[in-house]
Amino acid sequence: MYAKRNVTTNGVSAPDCSVDLDLTGSPLAFPFISCDYDVDDTFISEPIKNWQKDEESQGSLSVIKARKILSLCNLHTHHWKVPIWVVCDGSDYQQSILLSTFCDRKSGWVTRNSVKLLGHWSYTQAEEYAVNVRKEHLSISRIPGCEVKILTTQVYNILSSTGHFGKSAQCNISVHLSWSSSSLVASPPLYANAVVEMLIVVGQPTSAAYELWKQLKLLHQLVTVLAVSKEKQESGCIDLPGLEYGNGNSARTETTDVISLLHEMDYIGVKYQGTTFYGEKPATAMPLNQLVQQAVSSKSTLYLDFVHHLFLLLANCRDSVNLAKCLLLVFQEVQSGDAKLFVHPKNPTRIAHILRELMRGSLSLPEISGIRSVELLIEIGLEKISKDYTHIFLSSGVATLEQLKLPSCNINELNEVCKKLDVLGRLQVTLEILLLAESQMKFSVSSLQSLATFGLSNFQTQVESFSKLLEVDNIKFQAPVSMKELQCLITSKYSSSCMQLTSDGDKYKVRTVLHCSAFPIFPFVSPDSSDSQLCDESGILSKDLHCSQLTCLSNKLLSYQVTIKDEGRSQ
Repeated sequence: MYAKRNVTTNGVSAPDCSVDLDLTGSPLAFPFISCDYDVDDTFISEPIKNWQKDEESQGSLSVIKARKILSLCNLHTHHWKVPIWVVCDGSDYQQSILLSTFCDRKSGWVTRNSVKLLGHWSYTQAEEYAVNVRKEHLSISRIPGCEVKILTTQVYNILSSTGHFGKSAQCNISVHLSWSSSSLVASPPLYANAVVEMLIVVGQPTSAAYELWKQLKLLHQLVTVLAVSKEKQESGCIDLPGLEYGNGNSARTETTDVISLLHEMDYIGVKYQGTTFYGEKPATAMPLNQLVQQAVSSKSTLYLDFVHHLFLLLANCRDSVNLAKCLLLVFQEVQSGDAKLFVHPKNPTRIAHILRELMRGSLSLPEISGIRSVELLIEIGLEKISKDYTHIFLSSGVATLEQLKLPSCNINELNEVCKKLDVLGRLQVTLEILLLAESQMKFSVSSLQSLATFGLSNFQTQVESFSKLLEVDNIKFQAPVSMKELQCLITSKYSSSCMQLTSDGDKYKVRTVLHCSAFPIFPFVSPDSSDSQLCDESGILSKDLHCSQLTCLSNKLLSYQVTIKDEGRSQ
């Protein structure tokens, strides 16, 4: 079939370039789109793609054939929603590896992109080449009355994971700096916009707050067991998950363990009675890591409320019958006067109320069923861990009680219990972020306060529920920070740098992007660095960065008409 195509664009006839054209390859993770979007975002905002072998083996085209394909697509595609691109083999002198064209029919803008792999360069080479990029941009743009705007973005890795992306075994921390400047090689100024980005892996055993996370997970499991038991109206023995069971420790709580705890807490309660922290803000702030270690220590005298220690013991009961038996033993020992315990007067749980009344001698022994014992355990667990977070956030000075927004809940209303677990889950994620910022970035209390405020106000949408939190591998967190806090972390070697030069006019737009990264962004072998004429001070080519350049040319068409004649038919 012979197809004759006559095309008129602004009154200029374009020749037919449709002979023996073929297109192979797979869509890239970074399509180059219309200049209505920020070009630099296509480089740095998304993760580096892990290229598959079958993608790397796709055939590439010569630059001449690539341009023919783009010309043909540009003439005969009426409704484009994505850019059309082709991959070149990079063998030409321009070292082009990607060409693309995008046409916005509504606005009339046509954008053509060209990407060149510059080489595997040193930091010095990249900075020297940046000067050439400006000269090249000015020679291309030449838009009357248009100033060249330069936006530089640099990323510094503070803590990097050793795992594969998406399955990180560790948390990641990076700092993103952006600023406008007439200088192309200047160091980040103090007025640069700074954003810290963290990839948080919740529930790492190496985390200082791991014990709190285990307690939260147990409470979630107990709530699930309680909900199922109530739905089935079970009245017999209910198997219970354990805090340590299944994690290398198979010991379950027995009545002898309860007696030992009563004797231990009898001595501690009498010696330190009245010193329990219960929501009061201390006079001086303490480091977060130290406060978390206090909270998770089984021997800590910080929480002298007997009910808090009781939860950690009863959390390992094997079933509801065993749990009810242990609770009844506690009540009997207190009623007989053999155990003198300290229960904080502000503790609102039903177990705390029963113990206070038994110590006063104004209450008989209560009857406890299997389901009721599980409810009591969940209630004191929620109270205990709520006080843990309250103590940590308030004593460190990073948040106020109003910011924590801890709701009260009726243990008989499972919806209220789940909502409180959701809030506690968000506090756990925020705490993980603050611990990393304190230990890895040495942030001051004021900066930790800013991170806490930002996290507590934004995680409600990202961490919708505790159930969702259990399903995700990691959580991405971004927040603005002060450049003063980052000065000691910024080195001369960035992880990636993106310099964007922009010249905008009414009918023409030119953008040039120089992207340098320690990791390749395309599944192609960069040109040999020996082809480069740039050397560092020692005269030795140091291979540190993968460098590429994007040139984006846009023009607005006054008219655009397409005519296709194919075997006597026209469109």
